[in-house]
Amino acid sequence: MPDPLRIAFVSMHTSPADLPGSGDAGGMNVVEHHQALGLAQLGHLVDLITRRSDPGQPDLVELSDGVRLLHLPAGPPERLAKSLIDAHIEEFSAGLAALGGGYDVLHSHHWMSGVAALPVARAWGVPHVQSFHSVAALPGSALSEGEPPESPARVPGERLVATESDAVIAISAAEARTVVERCGADPDRVVIVPPGVDRSIFHPGSPPLVELVETHPSPTQPAGPPLVEPVETPAPLVELVETPAAPAQPAGPPLVELVESPAAPAQPAGPPLVELVETSAAPAQPAGPPLVELVETPPSTPSTNPHGYLLYAARLQPLKGPDLAIGALAEVPAELRPDLLIAGDVSADFAAYQADLYALVEAHGLSGAVHFIGPQPREKLAELMRGARIVLVPSHSETFGLIALEAESCGTPVIASAAGGLREAVVHGETGQLMDSRQPEDWGTAITRLLAKPQRLARMGVVAQIHARRFDWGWTARLLELHYRALR
Repeated sequence: MPDPLRIAFVSMHTSPADLPGSGDAGGMNVVEHHQALGLAQLGHLVDLITRRSDPGQPDLVELSDGVRLLHLPAGPPERLAKSLIDAHIEEFSAGLAALGGGYDVLHSHHWMSGVAALPVARAWGVPHVQSFHSVAALPGSALSEGEPPESPARVPGERLVATESDAVIAISAAEARTVVERCGADPDRVVIVPPGVDRSIFHPGSPPLVELVETHPSPTQPAGPPLVEPVETPAPLVELVETPAAPAQPAGPPLVELVESPAAPAQPAGPPLVELVETSAAPAQPAGPPLVELVETPPSTPSTNPHGYLLYAARLQPLKGPDLAIGALAEVPAELRPDLLIAGDVSADFAAYQADLYALVEAHGLSGAVHFIGPQPREKLAELMRGARIVLVPSHSETFGLIALEAESCGTPVIASAAGGLREAVVHGETGQLMDSRQPEDWGTAITRLLAKPQRLARMGVVAQIHARRFDWGWTARLLELHYRALR
């Protein structure tokens, strides 16, 4: 058996221990969390290295077997706006170098981490792997059209780590194309490692509605996933069959390739991968404990509206489009209108934005229908997803859109922007609906049509569970291990 690897995850601007939806924490934090945990379960040793943002944070915390959290000095030990953190890259890089090495690979998350870690990896003679999680908007983009560069250093910094790193790990085909086209990355060095879903948390309830059984052989994975070409196929996602007995569980979910069509949402190629059968089995459980303990916030009471509620769960910033979610709700006829729960918080860079959202709610006369409930612990978020009629993901851009996948795993359909990786997270017409328009009236119409057809909504929820089962953190960790070893 090969020797275990010592891996450093470098995450300068936000800690993997931060609650997603708070400050600058989001899907990147979730991905790092589960990648580290999965690699540790394979026997590897993972250090999560981040900036000290509080004077009380210790130098080192043992988070779980094989996973440690290290805090390095870089600027004042307090929470800073992300746009100000890059001024402390050199100090963070010096702190990283002072650790003395001993790692087999440095894997940076976000561009600032890569700029800090790349010269250290070169000095130590070990591979440097880069994950972006987001890429700067094109020059000249307005704030309402996407995330602006946090500083003038971002664009050249992204190009540096994209072109000089030994490998770039993309979370979706859409992100892979972006880092090649916008950042100049060598396509041969860009590999796709899809995310997974923690089904111990994000499941439709107990007992689960379905279990999945492979009905056709899985395609053979290539040794290194290249950038995929857009393809389209009308093949159905699932077959629905009755069976008198529960079949045996598969040894593990098949590895899948994600594809995207510019004309239509990505569809799975070939025959359906699964059948749907009834079962009373418990949801699949991960092999280890959670990476971090999340402090429980006061439980929010779901809406008592007889029409239920919609859910938006993301940071409160223009890129994520909460204004569109509010505007869409206003377009739903009052006699059918559910409430809208907004689970998330503002970061320092967008401190005034929440007031803008409050004003928008008042302008639409929705003060009794929109509820700002703040970021939620993962278990509570899953509970809210299970109770929602629809989860809204109105982002301008997403490298994947993990929140959509987690909602689907809970059996809840998604209405999302047809942007970036969301075309891979949501299967249009099957697990929800993808929207090319950003007009509130169009979103309101889509919401209304689905709410008016509860049987279709229920079917989408079941198919959504099946789609989500194709993404597994165990497979994610194995792919990372494969790519790390190939670089040594």
